[in-house]
This record gives sequence, structure tokens and C-alpha cells, in this order.
Amino acid sequence: MSENDITAAHVRAALAACALRDVSVSAPHLARQPHVQHIRRSITARAPPPQQQQQQPPSPQQQQPLQQQRAAATAALIPALLRALHPTPAVCGCPTAAAHDVIRACEPFDRGFYAGPVGYLSARASDVGVAIRSALLGGSVSSSGSSGGGGTRLTLFAGAGIVAGSTAEGEWGETGPSMKMKGMLSLFARAPAPAASAAALRRLPNVNALAGALAAEELARCGVRACVLCPGSRSTPLTHAAAPRAPSAAAAAAAMPLVHHDERGAAFFALGYAKGSGGRPCAVVTTSGTAVANLLPGAMEAGLGGHAMLLLTADRPPEARDVGADQTLDQVCLYVHLLRNCARWFRDVAPPDDAVSACALLSDVSHAVSRASGSSSSGGSSGGGDAGPVHLNLMFRENLAPEGGAIRDAQCSGLASDWSPRCLDTPQFARWLAGDAPLAVTLAVTPGGNGGGVGDVVELLLGARRGVVVVGALYSARERAAARRLALLLRVCMYDSICPCS
Repeated sequence: MSENDITAAHVRAALAACALRDVSVSAPHLARQPHVQHIRRSITARAPPPQQQQQQPPSPQQQQPLQQQRAAATAALIPALLRALHPTPAVCGCPTAAAHDVIRACEPFDRGFYAGPVGYLSARASDVGVAIRSALLGGSVSSSGSSGGGGTRLTLFAGAGIVAGSTAEGEWGETGPSMKMKGMLSLFARAPAPAASAAALRRLPNVNALAGALAAEELARCGVRACVLCPGSRSTPLTHAAAPRAPSAAAAAAAMPLVHHDERGAAFFALGYAKGSGGRPCAVVTTSGTAVANLLPGAMEAGLGGHAMLLLTADRPPEARDVGADQTLDQVCLYVHLLRNCARWFRDVAPPDDAVSACALLSDVSHAVSRASGSSSSGGSSGGGDAGPVHLNLMFRENLAPEGGAIRDAQCSGLASDWSPRCLDTPQFARWLAGDAPLAVTLAVTPGGNGGGVGDVVELLLGARRGVVVVGALYSARERAAARRLALLLRVCMYDSICPCS
């Protein structure tokens, strides 16, 4: 109540200072809204009439000058009221001058129209509100948060009344996603969980857990919002990492992680998801062996129909293949002989190794999503450029569970799952970790440079702080001239060592 009392007193004093008459402040009452409830008061006042030179009623000839006087008085009164009323203690603080100094010192950023008067003024009426829930659209931002190169930054603002005894935690609880911001946030798709910190990655118990976490993070950054998990032992690193990475129930129901015990049904679920989501790929995670064969019917239909699908199958490491174990399968031959004619890309990914940069796995995942979505113009058995199934066959050694210590069922004694974080110590990985964009973005550009992807490439390069263009084969004078124009426009280094372009 103290915040409301202070604000009501401020408004009443401001109205009186503007010579308004009959100022009335109602008793407080609760105004209930879907996510919050407010203490509300109604404050009314009457504007003084324009000064009249005579007491007699105006003649018809005098009516027009009198109306003009009233219009002029209204035009002068409304801006004066805005100056007197804004900002109220509800969005600024009290006393106003001291609150302004604190805000300027603590907020070195642009609020846009937050807490600013928005509305219209006219001679007959006016309607002015204060934007205490607002959004500011900024310029393009890169993955590191600096200006240029990426998407458009959208900043949402909401306020909290600060009084004696207020704490940052308490005000955030009132203002944050669960209360005041809930209505605005419900208009947007749930964003992926933030990238894990370097410290959190280094604390993972083994290199398999690291690979699973990185793969799940890159899938989320690439826009994959649906994941079907088929239980199995060999796929434990992927399943353990993928389950918490999927968006929560607050997002669309189809974006929730789905556990499916039948791989054949899982593939057809992914097929239906791609059809119903406008072409978004769904990731299907399975264990090794005959489970992979059950994906074939759904994958073949996705390939023939041009629907995106991501198949992430776990597999045995090279030393455990073709040893006569039960329920094993040559998953590489499965692709070569059965799935190759309809799959857009296949990758037999080596077991996680801390001697190999983590960016290698991130690159495979981001490229897989682009090929599945049809955003890559790379050639392939299907001709490239159209959506379809992509198969990532990921090998894992023990320990499959997220646990450290001795290696399970090791053939040699003394083996442990300890790993070195040297695979994370590269500049490229540090840039990836600091941002929220995929490691690589693939844009499809049609031959001849007339495709819609050309504009995307130019926009991306214009926003880069430093850029390099590597030119491949240019077979015509028109293509060589276009390359020269691009270099002049972007003012970047251009390497033509692959194929001379002049």
C-alpha cells in the first residue's frame, strides 16, 4: 500500500499544480488480471474553463472564438499535465530527481518507450497511457552479443516499485517471468536453455557425457525443438543430455521430449512432426543394433517425400564391431545398401576423444541439421538442396552412463574415464560458448548467384567485424565480375587460390 499511497499523493499534487479543480482520489481496490493483481485507485479532476471577458452568454458570432479558446487551453493543458505527472513514483521513484540520478547511473542502456507517455492529443479528446510493459527492437546482433551479423535483439521491460526494504531478489520475483512478464513472454516460443558454462562442461564425469551435452546444445541452437528418445544402453550419453534440453511444457506440446519404446513408431512420429511443423526436423535418438533397422520405413518415406528428419543412432566403437555379439548390426552398411538413395547425408562419427577439438562434433551436428532442413546446397546422392532424413551414427565406448571412475568391462586393468579439457581449449570453441548461435550456419545459394541465399550471405558478412571470402570455381565472366563487386562492397580479404577468378 505504501507504493500506491506515494503515487496517489504525487498525482494529486501534480493535478493541483496545474490548476485543476475538484481533484478526487477513490479508495483503493484490487484489480485482478490473469497473472497479477494490482491495487487501483481512480483519480479524477476538472479542467478550469477558459477565461471569459463577459458574464453574458456568448452570441453565435462569439461561439467560434470561444471554441478556439477552449481548444487552445486544452492544447496547453495536456502537455503541462504530462510534464507534471510523468514520471510517477510507480515507474521512477521518489523523490524524482534522486531517482533519475540512480537510474542513469545503474542503467547504461536505452529503455525505448518504457515508462514513456504514449497516446494522442486533440482539441476534443486525448488518450495517453504509460508503457510499463514494453519491448525494444534493436539492431542485429551477432552470436557474441555485439552489433551486427545475427538476428534482431528484442528486449522486454517491466517495472517494479522500489521502496524502503526492497530487495533485488524480491523485486525480480514480482517482475520476472512468473508474474508481470508472463503475459508478454507467452507470446514467444520458449527459447533453448542457455549454453552450459565452461566450468560446467569441465565438471562432466567423462568424455561421453561431454559429447552428449554438446550435441544436444548444438541441436537446440540450430532450432531443433522436438526429440524422440528410444530407450537403450549404447545411446545413454545422448538420451541423458537430450531429455533436459528439450523445451518445457510451457512451449508447444510437440516440443516436449517424447519417450517412445518402438523405433518404427518414433520415425513415423518424426515424419508427422515435420509435416505438421512446416518442415522443422525432429531428432530421433536410438541405441545400436537392430533398433536402427526399425527406423527405415519412416526414414524412406521422409526421403521420398522431402521431409526433414534427424536420425541420431548410437553405435559400437570400431574394436567392438563384427565380433559376433547378440543384436548387433553393421549400421554403416545399413546406410550404404538401404538408406543411401533417400538420405541426404550420413556421417559415421568417431567415439568421443579429448584429443580432438569439440568443434568437430559441433560442426557435424550443425551440418546435419542444415542438410536435413534442405538449407544446404551441398551435393549428394539425392542432388542436395531438398529436405530429407540425415543419419548421424555416433560411436560410444564405456562408460556410457554419466559416471566417472574405472571403465566398465574394460579388457585392460587400470583404465579410467578421466578426461582432459584440452578439447575445449580452442578459440573457435570459446567463441561458440560465449554466444548462442550454432557453430556454423549453412545458406543455400543457387548456381549463378541469383538465389535468395545471396542476400543472407551479404547481410551476414556486412555485420561481421572481420571477414574472409574464399572463392571456388568461377566459370563465367559474369561470376568473376560478381565476385569483384562483392569484394568491393564488403571490403574484406578474398582468396581465389582454389580456382583463379581473374
